[in-house]
Amino acid sequence: MKKKILIIIPLVVIMFLLLSGGASASIWDWFRSPNEALSPNAITPGKIEDLIEGVARWLMRVGGVILIIFIVYIGIKMMTAGSDANKFSEAVSSLKYVLIGGLVILGVGVILATLDYIVRVPLWGT
Repeated sequence: MKKKILIIIPLVVIMFLLLSGGASASIWDWFRSPNEALSPNAITPGKIEDLIEGVARWLMRVGGVILIIFIVYIGIKMMTAGSDANKFSEAVSSLKYVLIGGLVILGVGVILATLDYIVRVPLWGT
């Protein structure tokens, strides 16, 4: 069972990476700002900021996919536990840790949105 899951998880992640951008977009389009021209090669602070934001967004997407996979896996563990209380309690504690991880992933999004608001909005009306 574990070997099958170890094969299925990378396949689902690869399918997500290939299909989530649409037919004409590539994975690398996630790292580029929508209003960025492709020709200039100069590295500006805006490009570095866009790169960091793109990497964070990509990691949040991958983390979300992994989170869903683990929730389904733990649900299967709960259903197959049957009347064994130890296996069921182990699955419940695993679910608790996965949900905490999901809150951390969402927290990263909130922190990034807050920092983006603080950095882009002038504080003293200038």
